[in-house]
Amino acid sequence: MTEIGSFDIGASTGLGEEEWENPFLTNTNRAKTDVSEIGAHIGYGFSLASAHKAQLIYSYSVRSYDKETVQDSLKRDGKRHIIGLENSYTPKFANGKFTYLFNTSIETYDAKGEASTYDAVMFEVGITSDITENLNLTMIAGIGAKEYEQSNPVFGKTVESDISSFVGVLKWDNPFEYKNFYSTFKLGYVEDDANVDFYDKENTFTLLSVGYKF
Repeated sequence: MTEIGSFDIGASTGLGEEEWENPFLTNTNRAKTDVSEIGAHIGYGFSLASAHKAQLIYSYSVRSYDKETVQDSLKRDGKRHIIGLENSYTPKFANGKFTYLFNTSIETYDAKGEASTYDAVMFEVGITSDITENLNLTMIAGIGAKEYEQSNPVFGKTVESDISSFVGVLKWDNPFEYKNFYSTFKLGYVEDDANVDFYDKENTFTLLSVGYKF
């Protein structure tokens, strides 16, 4: 914490995920491939009022597919950029036990294939509360939209989708008494409702991250 706000950095990893080498193949046995995503983030926290806290966060990650057999314009290896603004409000009438959340984020996924490159925006509301002195639970629901950069050559149109999500986050401050460190475990559900049925999807994910507050 400084006089102008607080700063934190962190790293994350997503391992053990599998997808199809070529998801567009039909009427044939499709092979699976391993997928990994490794990234980091930096955040700046500030306050505009006694009951208000906010954090501006930039996240960067690299997503890698062990093997792909799709055409070049659909290659999915890529770099993810997310800029988010998280706002929290802790009203006095709840004796400070509950905090309400209002978040906005903009995401750009820059894939090797332009038909797999997209931009997305999300709006979220949620609630958070301390379970113990160092353990916090957060529940967030969101809606958003996604649009791909180039027309998909398989379906002959540019894919757009509406997004809905629900995420739970468990945050542990000073794990094992390591001061200024924190660990988070995230469990989420995301649904995409696209203008191309093939891109409709439901996804459940987990993410474990470790960070350090300056």
